[in-house]
Amino acid sequence: MTTTLVRRPARTQPPASESEPITIAAPPPRGQSAPAAAGASMLMMPIMGGAGSVTVAITQRNNPIVAVASFLALIGAISSAS
Repeated sequence: MTTTLVRRPARTQPPASESEPITIAAPPPRGQSAPAAAGASMLMMPIMGGAGSVTVAITQRNNPIVAVASFLALIGAISSAS
């Protein structure tokens, strides 16, 4: 393996700026806000997931580990929704 020395040209200065002031365009107008139903559905998703975990906990009474995990998932879902 060999190394090759590469010489780069010296840095150049950017062109001088013109004395004219820079104008910035106004931002676009705000669009319509999202419908309230979209926000409600996003709020309901973790709650529905927690309800599903409680359903598993109720139907799987033979295994206490499943019940504990389901209730922890429910608590996490409720805390993330608020």
